[in-house]
Amino acid sequence: MCGLIAHRGFESRSLRQEHAHEHTGPSGPVVVSDTLGAIHASAARRPGADGMPLSPALHIASPGSPRRLWWAAALCSLALLALAVAVHTGLTQPLDDAVAAALLPQRSELRLAALRWWTDLHDPWVLGPLTAALSAFACWRGQRRWAAVALLSVPGVLLLNLALKHLFARARPDAAEALVLLHTYSFPSGHAAGAAAFHALWCAWAMTRLRSPATRAAAVATALVAVMLVALSRLVLGVHYLSDTVGGALEALAWLCACLLATRRLSDAPRAS
Repeated sequence: MCGLIAHRGFESRSLRQEHAHEHTGPSGPVVVSDTLGAIHASAARRPGADGMPLSPALHIASPGSPRRLWWAAALCSLALLALAVAVHTGLTQPLDDAVAAALLPQRSELRLAALRWWTDLHDPWVLGPLTAALSAFACWRGQRRWAAVALLSVPGVLLLNLALKHLFARARPDAAEALVLLHTYSFPSGHAAGAAAFHALWCAWAMTRLRSPATRAAAVATALVAVMLVALSRLVLGVHYLSDTVGGALEALAWLCACLLATRRLSDAPRAS
């Protein structure tokens, strides 16, 4: 009798081990955060461009983790609020003035031409059509959530930026040092916000498609450099302070997270052949 009980216990353990092996695969258990939930699981089963299922690890950076998005949106919003308070109380002014003074000798003709060209590429009437094209491409690919996020992110962050500028009402830097005369408020920077929203948008989309860690790192680095160059162009042209550009980037990241949260119930549809 004892032998029969032991034999059945061994069979029960074997079945549990086989069941666990079927779910973890031959490489061992894969630890996936519970915050990804059902959206992460369904994303892992969707086929990639080559028709093969995508690895769950490829979707950790996808717009499928509401808890992480909430945390990111909250942290960026709190950081923006703290920066706004520091700007209003004058805490950032010494650093802003020091950076502006350090950049004055860097205004060579070649640098100014390159920076003007780059900042003009991130004007609203340029980012608007580019974002519309991204949304149309995502819609054509059947990626309805990305299409909606694209339509909401850049236009929405620019409208939000106008409201924030009037709310904080920070004056522009000294017009005598500015190379472009603007009559709007300074904080937060609209160009920095638009650039951060646009480049974070395509970078987040790329994170869900790229498989190689090297290409993923290259995408992130490209987006960061692009936004930093826009911020630098606004400083060199004398139309913004450093804190303005940081505030614009924080605004854009918080808004993009909010857009991803607002569209989290949208699912992809198969593309019509």
